[in-house]
Amino acid sequence: MNKQKILNALENGSVEWRKHALERMLERDIGRKEVLSALEEGDIIEYYENDTPFESALFFYIGAKPVHVVASLDELS
Repeated sequence: MNKQKILNALENGSVEWRKHALERMLERDIGRKEVLSALEEGDIIEYYENDTPFESALFFYIGAKPVHVVASLDELS
Protein backbone atom coordinates (compact mmCIF):
# COMPACT_ATOMS: atom_id res chain seq x y z
CA MET A 1 0.00 0.00 0.00
CA ASN A 2 1.23 3.43 -0.92
CA LYS A 3 0.33 6.43 1.25
CA GLN A 4 0.15 8.69 -1.80
CA LYS A 5 -2.62 6.50 -3.22
CA ILE A 6 -4.54 6.90 0.05
CA LEU A 7 -4.07 10.68 -0.14
CA ASN A 8 -5.32 10.69 -3.74
CA ALA A 9 -8.41 8.71 -2.73
CA LEU A 10 -9.11 11.14 0.12
CA GLU A 11 -8.70 14.10 -2.23
CA ASN A 12 -11.18 12.53 -4.66
CA GLY A 13 -13.69 11.87 -1.87
CA SER A 14 -13.39 8.13 -2.38
CA VAL A 15 -13.89 7.12 1.25
CA GLU A 16 -16.19 4.30 2.29
CA TRP A 17 -16.99 4.11 5.99
CA ARG A 18 -17.61 0.53 7.06
CA LYS A 19 -20.26 -0.14 9.69
CA HIS A 20 -17.71 -1.83 11.97
CA ALA A 21 -15.43 1.22 11.83
CA LEU A 22 -18.26 3.64 12.57
CA GLU A 23 -19.37 1.55 15.55
CA ARG A 24 -15.83 1.52 16.99
CA MET A 25 -15.43 5.24 16.38
CA LEU A 26 -18.67 5.90 18.27
CA GLU A 27 -17.58 3.65 21.17
CA ARG A 28 -14.22 5.43 21.38
CA ASP A 29 -15.48 8.97 20.77
CA ILE A 30 -13.43 9.36 17.58
CA GLY A 31 -14.81 11.60 14.85
CA ARG A 32 -14.46 11.27 11.10
CA LYS A 33 -12.22 14.33 11.03
CA GLU A 34 -9.79 12.61 13.41
CA VAL A 35 -9.69 9.52 11.20
CA LEU A 36 -9.15 11.59 8.07
CA SER A 37 -6.38 13.53 9.84
CA ALA A 38 -4.74 10.25 10.81
CA LEU A 39 -4.78 9.12 7.18
CA GLU A 40 -3.58 12.46 5.83
CA GLU A 41 -0.97 13.38 8.42
CA GLY A 42 -0.21 10.16 10.28
CA ASP A 43 2.55 7.66 9.74
CA ILE A 44 2.13 4.14 8.46
CA ILE A 45 3.52 2.02 11.27
CA GLU A 46 2.61 -1.42 9.95
CA TYR A 47 1.61 -3.02 6.67
CA TYR A 48 -0.84 -5.91 6.37
CA GLU A 49 -0.05 -7.19 2.88
CA ASN A 50 -2.01 -10.43 3.33
CA ASP A 51 -5.28 -8.83 4.48
CA THR A 52 -8.30 -9.71 2.39
CA PRO A 53 -9.98 -8.63 0.28
CA PHE A 54 -7.36 -5.82 0.05
CA GLU A 55 -4.03 -5.20 1.69
CA SER A 56 -4.19 -2.61 4.45
CA ALA A 57 -2.00 -0.49 6.69
CA LEU A 58 -2.04 0.78 10.25
CA PHE A 59 -1.75 4.55 10.58
CA PHE A 60 -0.80 6.38 13.78
CA TYR A 61 -1.44 10.04 14.45
CA ILE A 62 -1.33 12.25 17.53
CA GLY A 63 -3.77 15.14 17.32
CA ALA A 64 -5.99 16.03 20.26
CA LYS A 65 -5.44 12.40 21.27
CA PRO A 66 -3.50 9.47 19.79
CA VAL A 67 -5.41 7.63 17.07
CA HIS A 68 -4.70 4.34 15.29
CA VAL A 69 -6.51 3.73 12.00
CA VAL A 70 -6.47 0.65 9.77
CA ALA A 71 -7.27 1.49 6.15
CA SER A 72 -7.32 -0.41 2.88
CA LEU A 73 -7.54 0.69 -0.71
CA ASP A 74 -9.63 -0.92 -3.43
CA GLU A 75 -7.49 -0.09 -6.43
CA LEU A 76 -9.85 -1.95 -8.77
CA SER A 77 -12.70 0.53 -8.37
